[in-house]
Amino acid sequence: MDLSITYEKNYATWSIAPYLQIINIGNRKNTWFINYSQDFKDGIITQKIEKVNMLPLLPSLGVTIKF
Repeated sequence: MDLSITYEKNYATWSIAPYLQIINIGNRKNTWFINYSQDFKDGIITQKIEKVNMLPLLPSLGVTIKF
């Protein structure tokens, strides 16, 4: 789950909108992608699976300006 808060202020010909975002607010270990590797030894194929998790809790600040 992500959270975003934006405050927009409009002027005559432009607007400004500062925002705060928090990505992965629950700090879950969601899988981003999976690496597969295979090994062939003595006629037997073995496969290793490595899960790579997404980033943990990640806050960010920003500003959007429209003209």
